[in-house]
Amino acid sequence: MTSGSTSGIQVTHIARIEERLKALNTAFDIDDMNIPGWRLQPLKGKRNKQWSITVSGNWRIVFGPI
Repeated sequence: MTSGSTSGIQVTHIARIEERLKALNTAFDIDDMNIPGWRLQPLKGKRNKQWSITVSGNWRIVFGPI
């Protein structure tokens, strides 16, 4: 969403996604993302260096080190 476009994203999720992306941009370490209700989870297998947080239902944001 670096372009600011919300095309393809459900309107009901936009505020939650923006909130989580802002938190990711200001986080110093992974513990900063462990917010109640966001269900921070480490991924497994080939994606073991990535984490996910919940947006809503099956919608997740997946992120990892750059």
